[in-house]
Amino acid sequence: MNCQTSFLSLICGTAIAISIVSPSSSNPAPSVEQKLLGTWQATVREIRGTFVFAPDNQLFLIEGDSPAIPVKYQINTQTKPMQLDLTHRQEKVLTIFELTDDNKLRIELEEVAPGKTRPKSFSSESVVFQKVSDSTSLPPDTRVQRDEDIYEDEAKYDMRGINKAQTIYRKKNSTFGDSLERIGLSILSGSGNASETNNNYSYKLVVTETEKTMATGIAKIDGLKSYVGIVYRYKNSQGKFVMSSVVCESNEPTKTVPKPQLEVIPKAPPTCPSGYSEVQF
Repeated sequence: MNCQTSFLSLICGTAIAISIVSPSSSNPAPSVEQKLLGTWQATVREIRGTFVFAPDNQLFLIEGDSPAIPVKYQINTQTKPMQLDLTHRQEKVLTIFELTDDNKLRIELEEVAPGKTRPKSFSSESVVFQKVSDSTSLPPDTRVQRDEDIYEDEAKYDMRGINKAQTIYRKKNSTFGDSLERIGLSILSGSGNASETNNNYSYKLVVTETEKTMATGIAKIDGLKSYVGIVYRYKNSQGKFVMSSVVCESNEPTKTVPKPQLEVIPKAPPTCPSGYSEVQF
């Protein structure tokens, strides 16, 4: 190009000027906040973990193929190491993070939990994430965890706890316990012996006999499934007494107590009542 004419020299001069000032004014170095945005992955104990940092301090945590857990996050870049606060359902976890020289993200996840103090340094168990995409959107077909999912998971494990407590009680005594308090689960409630309640479920023993017991966890709010826990002591094909239990989940959300459908004299492992399916833990 011939830059001797006044017109061409103006264009060339502008180009030169732009090339001189562009590194500092047109393309500033991205901030830590900007670098975090995107999708990061790491594999720990053969389980893939995915962190999706999105705008407006939104973070999605995904373990394997489980639903994404929505979390709010805040960072403090003025400390060393930098600080990361994660808030989920009014519970806050305090930890630390850094962006490494090779563009990876290190987060301390060992021994961090709500109510615990923030770690001061990285442990050998800190997790290093690789950025796999600048996308701040969830992968296709990813389901976001609802509050209902959390409440139902808690109820499943409550029912399994009741079954375990009844199994232990029956081995020590000649029959199953006749109340949740008697089998050592009064911590579930505070409202009485036979009926235990929290904000989402009401737990009750509806059958307590020598060889069988049944408990229910009935939803108190709309949109939640209900649960049944059954334990049998029966004689197997070899003539030996064995204990067997099952936790059942209603196929649809319900607040109706199911009718007990138990064998008069248990001869086989318990099965779920009509409208319920076995929970696989």
